Amino acid sequence: MAKDGLSRYLLELLRRRADEDDYAIRDLERQYSATELLRAAESSAAALAECGLGPGDTVAVASHRGLDFVADALGVWHCGGVLVPFDTHWSARHQETVRRKSAASFSIGFELDDAVRVHPGDGATKPVVDSNESANSRSVILFTSGSTGEPKGVALSGTALLGNAQAAVQRLGYRAGARFAIATPFHFTSALCHALACLLTGAPLSLREDGPAPADFIEWLVVEGADGFGGAPIQLGWLADGGLEKLTAMRWLMSSGDRLPEKTIRDLLAIRPAVDVHTVYGLTELGGRFCTLPPHELPEHAGTVGRPIEGLSLRLRDEHGVEMGPGETGEVYASGRYMMEEYVGEPEATRAALSAGELRTGDLGELDDAGRLRLHGRSDEVIKVAGQKVSLVSVEDAIRELGLFRDFSVLPYAHPVLGTTPALFYVGREGEALQKGALLRQLRKRLPGTHLPRTLISVDEIPRTGSGKVDRAALVQFAPPVSERS
Repeated sequence: MAKDGLSRYLLELLRRRADEDDYAIRDLERQYSATELLRAAESSAAALAECGLGPGDTVAVASHRGLDFVADALGVWHCGGVLVPFDTHWSARHQETVRRKSAASFSIGFELDDAVRVHPGDGATKPVVDSNESANSRSVILFTSGSTGEPKGVALSGTALLGNAQAAVQRLGYRAGARFAIATPFHFTSALCHALACLLTGAPLSLREDGPAPADFIEWLVVEGADGFGGAPIQLGWLADGGLEKLTAMRWLMSSGDRLPEKTIRDLLAIRPAVDVHTVYGLTELGGRFCTLPPHELPEHAGTVGRPIEGLSLRLRDEHGVEMGPGETGEVYASGRYMMEEYVGEPEATRAALSAGELRTGDLGELDDAGRLRLHGRSDEVIKVAGQKVSLVSVEDAIRELGLFRDFSVLPYAHPVLGTTPALFYVGREGEALQKGALLRQLRKRLPGTHLPRTLISVDEIPRTGSGKVDRAALVQFAPPVSERS
């Protein structure tokens, strides 16, 4: 990375592309060449500087604005400010939490109490005072989705953000001549990581921010002529269900957010054996990407998330902090150059997560002899049933193999007789009624008795965040009272 800072490094890359005729980035309505994106970023920086933004000041920037968000993010960084991607579709409680923790002094794209609202210019550039930003200064606060609790604000330096993107580019094979597409809102780490990777390589990026379930998702990819797509496992699942057959140009797929199921990988490779499928395990606290499994290790090692990218390492530890060996299950601890600074405004949570140069992820997994990581889920996704440990991830994998549901999730719930057991929330396929007895008979062939879901709950949809993760807090609201569960 250039030692003179994050934004100047990125803007210089855009300047070098001044003679390009192709678009650098486009959304559903417009497109920018590299020169046009550069001018829009400089215009945004000028407007911020005119309003008094200085190095270290925090700016909340509304997502769901496509190209405008990208230009404003670059403008904030050019002034030495701290970017806070803000989703105005969040619940009122979520928005209030982000407002309180980020303490933003400026806002762009929406009104924010006690902040100066900035109206970026019309494209005319003005001189911008040199921010003298440091590559190691705080550059962004990314808020977690809050799907399992209150959202946390992850503070990252420019070194962490850009360093992670550079390592991901090397590991994942982004190519300058490729045409990438994403369908993830920019308040999620993955979308920001993809945008940075495309800026670094010069690859044109097509984007939309309507989350993991746009109705015309496949058709949009066809029109864009995308040969690379990065998205959530559920989105790659749509491709595996037949969508990939329409995408004749597609050569590169990447999954992030949750673990990519083995069935999805097998189905994708059956449709298009030559497609490069990258499984990625990422964490906002590490600047984005953490572990990746390269395509040449598929399908033999499908189900693992591979090894850490350059600059990061991992260890597995038991509940006492003792390091675990290959084949033993433990909690994943990460360390390296792209670690977060803190959870803003939460010193106790920061101390609990960061210790002795390591990040405690809360994820459980095991390593094989070659150092590949297989995840077993979050620590609260491994429950005890009749004294036996049950991984809800393994239950979901077995149910997925049956292909009975349009969407589903398995969560722990209190059974009135058996105590905590797996509960299946499902969206049935149209015209197909679920036969509980038949389902359990099929699952008994694949799972021990302790792993069988004892509560089955039909829902209209599985609520998901914009990154495709199950919104567990919202999903549990569909559960009936304990006395009514079967």
